[in-house]
Amino acid sequence: MKIKVALLLLALCLVFSQTAFADLGDKKAAIAAKYGEYRMVVDDRGRVWTKADWEAGDKGKESTLTYIHYFTAKDVRVQLDVMYYDYQADPRVKAQRFTPDWSIQIKDMKSYFPDIYALITAPEAKVFNTNSKMTSNFLDERSPVVLGAVVPKEPTGRKGWYTLVLFNIKGEGTLIKDPKQITPDTYISEIVLVGIDKLEVDDSSLRWQKNIFQ
Repeated sequence: MKIKVALLLLALCLVFSQTAFADLGDKKAAIAAKYGEYRMVVDDRGRVWTKADWEAGDKGKESTLTYIHYFTAKDVRVQLDVMYYDYQADPRVKAQRFTPDWSIQIKDMKSYFPDIYALITAPEAKVFNTNSKMTSNFLDERSPVVLGAVVPKEPTGRKGWYTLVLFNIKGEGTLIKDPKQITPDTYISEIVLVGIDKLEVDDSSLRWQKNIFQ
């Protein structure tokens, strides 16, 4: 009986560790609790350090731009890049980028990223597409059309801001050039969470559309 209970608890721990995501404005400790310790960092000169080298090395005046974590979502390994405000005094999450080892389809968002799915399908969430760049955090080749969602959820310590979720989308081996090409079968290669000023939500470049994730 004790073995069965232990296995059940282990399974539950694995499920939650694979699906949780940290909110914008969270502290580094919250990130570590959800994803484990970071594996690498990128400093302000673009150099990549292992955790051990970063903590033991003579960095001088270098500051960290990005902490890199890895976790598993369902059957896909995901790289999570976390960028912070105020690295030295009180680091809080400024932006997050989720990059799965292979692209997932819009129709599978709930299976792979259930917490993000819950965020973008909440009644108050508004989905849009745009040809504006919106973020410099995408690393993969970006389609001319970006898919996104605005969620009236104020990041901790960022009054007057909402949470913005952006998707780097692709067709079957092609870039998305027309919003009409976006379907449940469209692929997502990267997901970025950043803050957006409430005043920017009325930007005329955002084309509001039906919530395709629902």
